[in-house]
Amino acid sequence: MDFSTFLLSSAQPGYAPSIQLIADRWRALGLAAALEGVDDHTLFPRTLDWIASRPDRDEQALQILEDISALSWWRGPEITDAVARRIGEVSDPIFARIAGGLRRDQLSQTTRDTARRRHILMVGALLSPLHSPSRGAVDYAAALCLDPDIVEIRICHSRDLEPELQVYIEARLGPNLAAGRVRFVNIDRRPDFLTEILARGGGAFHFWCERPMSPYVTLLSWLGPTVMFTCGDERPYQYADVYWYYHDRPRMIAHWEARGLSPTLAANYVEMASGPFHDESQTLPRARSALGVPDDAVVIATVGNRLGVDMDAAYVNGMEQILRGSPQAVWLVVGGLPDGLRDACVQVLGRQFVHIPYEMDLPALLAAADIFSNPFRRGGGASATFALGVGAILITLDQGDVACLAPPAHRAATTDDYFSRLQALVADPAHRSAWRETQQGYYATRIDQTAAMRGLMSLVDCAHDRYSARLDAALRGAA
Repeated sequence: MDFSTFLLSSAQPGYAPSIQLIADRWRALGLAAALEGVDDHTLFPRTLDWIASRPDRDEQALQILEDISALSWWRGPEITDAVARRIGEVSDPIFARIAGGLRRDQLSQTTRDTARRRHILMVGALLSPLHSPSRGAVDYAAALCLDPDIVEIRICHSRDLEPELQVYIEARLGPNLAAGRVRFVNIDRRPDFLTEILARGGGAFHFWCERPMSPYVTLLSWLGPTVMFTCGDERPYQYADVYWYYHDRPRMIAHWEARGLSPTLAANYVEMASGPFHDESQTLPRARSALGVPDDAVVIATVGNRLGVDMDAAYVNGMEQILRGSPQAVWLVVGGLPDGLRDACVQVLGRQFVHIPYEMDLPALLAAADIFSNPFRRGGGASATFALGVGAILITLDQGDVACLAPPAHRAATTDDYFSRLQALVADPAHRSAWRETQQGYYATRIDQTAAMRGLMSLVDCAHDRYSARLDAALRGAA
């Protein structure tokens, strides 16, 4: 099978053009020819073998590692613990060489006051308000803006801003943009963007969904205190003074160490109770009649951009069994599906299956749902947040981003436990009401934006202490 055909055979709807670009790049590098005969089990290990056989080509290696990360989301397979460890083994020496190129004795201290007053958000590519990392970057800045002592926030991104995202930016940040507190900097057009930042004394650097292999992460870690958001249960591959997410600390440290992160770096993880969320619960709900769903149905919603990867056989089969035993239930699936999977669901489930390939106003649609059923996946946090915001109940395994949005007692330990809990929720309105009340209290803490701002500033203080200690040690060593 041709390499492009192999990669595209599992492409999720909408991702084929991006996957084709990777296939073309790997063909031009000679990597595609070296991968002849691979399958999903051997794709990533053999790619890493090829990188290891060509040392000292750092830029090329980092690009291919980025491609591996993208493929794992866009077509699969998931990156296993073993593959994650090997990615670290390949990338660690590259980032060490980047750090080694800096003259430590020429670095200037960033004061605590500067770190608290000036913030630089490195956010990768900004796309649209339906792209959760892009939307989240704006929400992150909005949370920081609640601190009146902050004088400047620079959002450093790639790609030109699309009109739809600019509308969201204006709605969330308008007064702060007008006052000059927030500035967007397209680093594709301003490759010297760091010069002006450092001339003004630097500040605290935040990484929000920045590319995991971006050399800026390592470079900036020596130019100021660094705070990195982590998600998808994925380990970081570069140093930051603080890593943060919402999962409890022992869980994340154990998980990251299993994926090859050193205990020293894993210890930099901090658990946050609140984060930069934007509650859109005031949206006008979508009428069930417009969806062809009876008013008395129990609607189970599943949402995603990569459902062909996210909804594995265990999940689809379990949902089929739930629906067969619950004639009052309707499965509302939102997002692109491979044709074969969609046709099979239509044939087997009939009126109990409703598919919407694309939805602009997701909160309004999810307001018609009783239950948000999260597949067995790493991502999905944005859609789950929307669902909670409009009063849907969340059911999830105790893994990935969505797990942190559910109270610990509501997280299923196994797939059997998951479907047992889902069946009980479908069958009993009183049980759903009890879960909803508990989850809404938990959700209120997660979306408390004043608490999020204070939490982010505490991360900056912690990062500054660690950065100052590192820099002092480096300067003593250079003396």
